[in-house]
Formats: sequence, C-alpha cells, structure tokens
Amino acid sequence: MKPIKDNFKKNITLFKKTLSHPIILLIFGAIISGLLVPYITNQWQNHQKELELKIDIVSQISKAVTNIIVASRLIQIPAFSYTNPTYANTFEEWEVSKATIGSQIQAYFPKYSIKQEWDNLSLAITEFSSLSPQLTEINTSKSDYAIKVCARMNHILNLHEYLDSNYPININSTDLNMYDCQGIANQQDSKYSPNIYNINWKVLLYKNKYSSSIYFKNWLMTEKELQIRKDNLIKTILNTPMLTF
Repeated sequence: MKPIKDNFKKNITLFKKTLSHPIILLIFGAIISGLLVPYITNQWQNHQKELELKIDIVSQISKAVTNIIVASRLIQIPAFSYTNPTYANTFEEWEVSKATIGSQIQAYFPKYSIKQEWDNLSLAITEFSSLSPQLTEINTSKSDYAIKVCARMNHILNLHEYLDSNYPININSTDLNMYDCQGIANQQDSKYSPNIYNINWKVLLYKNKYSSSIYFKNWLMTEKELQIRKDNLIKTILNTPMLTF
C-alpha cells in the first residue's frame, strides 16, 4: 500500500508543478481571457439587451392600456363630456399601439401563446372602451335606442366571454329579444343566472336605468379585471425567454 501512496503523492506533486509552470499558466490565462471572459461578457450583454427589449414592450403595453382605459373612464362622467375629441384621438392611438405591440410580441415570442393572450386582452379592452356613455331613451327614437342597446349588448357579451366565461351572466334571451338583437339571442339562456357572482352585467347594459354610483361601481370592477389580466401578461413577458436570445 505504501508504494501506491508514495506514487500518488508524487503524481500530485508533479501535477502541481506542471500547473504552476509559467507556460501552462500562460496557456490557461489565454484561454480564460480569449474564450471564457468574452463568453461571459456576451451572455451578460445579451441578458441586458433582452431585459431592455422586454421592459420596452411592457412599458408600451402599460402606457397604451392605461391611456385608453383612463380616457374611457372619463367620458363616462358627464362632467368630462368635453373630452370626447381627445377620446377619439386616444382610441385611434390605441388601435395603432395594439397592432404595433402585437407585431413585437410575435417577433420575439413566436413559440409561445403570448401573442394570442395579447390579442384577447386588447380585443376585450376595445370592447370595454366601446361602451358608449350616451344611452338614454329621452329624445331618442325607439329604433335608435334599440340599436344602441344591441351594440352595447354585443360589447358586454364579448367582455363576459373574456373575463367571466366560467360564471353565469344575468342577461338572457328576454333582454336580447326585447330590442330585437338578432344573432346573439340564442346562446344566452344556457349561461343565464339571476345571481350576481362578480360584475353585474345588466347594470352595464342598462346604465340609464340605474344610479350613476351603481353603474360606476360595476364599471370600475370591470376595469380592475382587465388591469389584472394586463399585469399577468406583463409578468409572463418578463419571465419568458426571447427567441433572439
């Protein structure tokens, strides 16, 4: 056993001497400085670039969603009716922004469902923002009022499908047929329940039949649900690797 141990010690000593030889140290130094350091630097730079691109995308999402939702909220308040021209500009900017953001997401995350998530969210926000603040039977013909209610109904049903499709909705074919809203009446009875689980969709539909405080309460609940989904999408983007990196 002793010869084996002696040989082992000799080999260790020789190995240490070899590693400490100036030429070997020079070779190792060249490898580290020529390969390892650039690799680590490149990886760090890629990580920083990816982070910058992600921050840019989520910043665009946050800004675009906030702008359209705030503008939509303001025009629901009579005191801010003067903002209608501004709202039209904001809505136009929203349409451009959501298309631009969608293209960027598709380019950087083509293998994931993030693009579809953004499409679903942005469509729901468009539906939400399209709920006209003007809904009254006063000085309005019956046919014009029915057209407005049916348009509003369609926006609300699409919102429900996106936000609370697992829960019933307190709008049924009776509401739809009352104003002859063709094309969407037959699908509602299977989802109908008079019980309110979260948002009172009927209040959003018939805003002129409820107090402004009740209406706005449900409006803000809907807005909050959309904001939560926006925040979840941002988290997904930040936690998902980009294709180019």
